Amino acid sequence: MLALLIPVILYDYGTIKNPIWQLVATVWLIISLFLTPLISIEGNAVIVGLNKSNLLMALIFLEYAYIAITTWGYKFYFNLKISNPTFFYYLFLLVLGIVTVWISFFNTFILSASEWNQAIWNWDFSLINPINSAIIKNVWQLYFSALDAGIMEESARYVFLITLLIIFSRKKGRATYSILLSSIIFSLLHILNFSTPGANIDSILFQIFHAFGFGCLLGVILLYSGKLWLTMLFHTFADFLNFSLIPLGYGGSLVSNENTGVIVLTVVTVIPLIILMIILENKKTRAVIETNIKKTFIFSQFSPIW
Repeated sequence: MLALLIPVILYDYGTIKNPIWQLVATVWLIISLFLTPLISIEGNAVIVGLNKSNLLMALIFLEYAYIAITTWGYKFYFNLKISNPTFFYYLFLLVLGIVTVWISFFNTFILSASEWNQAIWNWDFSLINPINSAIIKNVWQLYFSALDAGIMEESARYVFLITLLIIFSRKKGRATYSILLSSIIFSLLHILNFSTPGANIDSILFQIFHAFGFGCLLGVILLYSGKLWLTMLFHTFADFLNFSLIPLGYGGSLVSNENTGVIVLTVVTVIPLIILMIILENKKTRAVIETNIKKTFIFSQFSPIW
C-alpha cells in the first residue's frame, strides 16, 4: 500500500499548485483515511494490535507529507538545525516542554479527579497501567495507537502550517494566524471520533477544546524548534497516558460537573493560548520562529495569496 500510493501522491496531490487547495486536499485525505474500513486479520497479539492501531495509516500520511511537500516545492525537515542556539533558546524550549508535559498529565488525571489538586499536581500514577487499560485491551495496540497519533497528527500539523504560512505570507502575524487556524482544523477533525464506540457529545467536546489548546502549544514548539520528531514525541506521550488510564481512572466529579467542567475546558484551552501569545510577543522567540519560517517554509518563488 505504501508503495502503490507513491504515484498517486506524486501525480494527483503533487500537481496541486494553489496552497489553499493543497490544504483542502490534505484535510480531505485525512478524512478519507480515517473513514477507510479496517480489514480484520488473525494473528498473534502484536500483529492484531498493529492492525487495529492504524499505525499503517499514520505511515501512509507521513509518506504523503514528505512526498507532497517536496513535490510542491517546499522543504521537509524532520530535525531542522538551529544556527548558533543560545541559552535563552534552550531555556524557552525547556519551558515549552514542561508546560506540554503538564498539560498531558492534567488532561489525563482530570478524568479521575474529585479535587483540583488531583488534576493539577497530586497525580495518582497507580491509575496509569497500559496492561489494564479501560479502553484498549491489547497492550500492543495501545503502544502502536499512541505512536499512530503522534506520527499522523503531527505530520498533518506540519502540512497545515506550511500551506497556511504561504497563504498568510503577507500578514504581519502570519505565525499566529497559521498556528491558530491549523489548531482549529486539527481540533474540528476530532468530530470524526463520533464514529468510535462509546463516544458522546461531552467527550467529543472535551477532545475538541483540548485538541485546540494542545495544538496551539505543539504548533509553537514545531515552529520554534523546527523539530517534527519532538512534537511527535510529545503527542505520543500524551496519548499513551490517556490510553493507559485504568477503569478506576474515569468518573471524576470535576470533569462531569457542569460548573467545574467549564473551568476544565478553559484551562486546557486558555493556558496554551497564553503561552502562544507570550512567545509570539517576545522579540527573541519571535525572531527564532521567523528565521525558521524563512529557512523551512517560505521561498521567494511562491506568490502570496493574502
